[in-house]
Amino acid sequence: MIEQVEALARPLSVLEHHRLQHQANAVLGQAVSLAHGFWVRWASVYVHVLPQDLGALLDAQRRQLAAKLADETERLRIERIISFRNSLREDPTLALAQMLLESPAAVTPSTFDTMESIASRVAAYAPGAKAVAVAQLLRDFTAELKPDAKQFIADRLCTVLVEFGGTAEAEELRAILRADS
Repeated sequence: MIEQVEALARPLSVLEHHRLQHQANAVLGQAVSLAHGFWVRWASVYVHVLPQDLGALLDAQRRQLAAKLADETERLRIERIISFRNSLREDPTLALAQMLLESPAAVTPSTFDTMESIASRVAAYAPGAKAVAVAQLLRDFTAELKPDAKQFIADRLCTVLVEFGGTAEAEELRAILRADS
């Protein structure tokens, strides 16, 4: 009988001692013929686990769960960082918006200069970095120009777009420039 209980115990964990007890009683609760004409009509098995063994196993499981949770937390943190980086590539002003939301008191006049620097650095790594650089160059170049000079440059850009088949793009550029004025 002990061999049968040991065989039932092999695939089970110490934490499953109640399951082992149930399985052993299910098997040994039947009539069994023993040597020399003896019969066992019914047997009952009680399984007890030493508290230190149970405690050690529970501690090990807690450590594994804590490590798994830490890994998952780190993975999610990295995913958030990557998502934020990708969002910054599209719109660097999101960094300022996030700062304003999280700690508005920390925003000072120098923060805007810092954001400008961050925006230009992030833009350099963006998928459309060249387009961003060109837009910044045009913005900086036209910043001090008179409105009629700015309009002349905008008209020229629209003319070039139309000449190369970009009529819709020229109209979109005109709409953007009208919204800015």
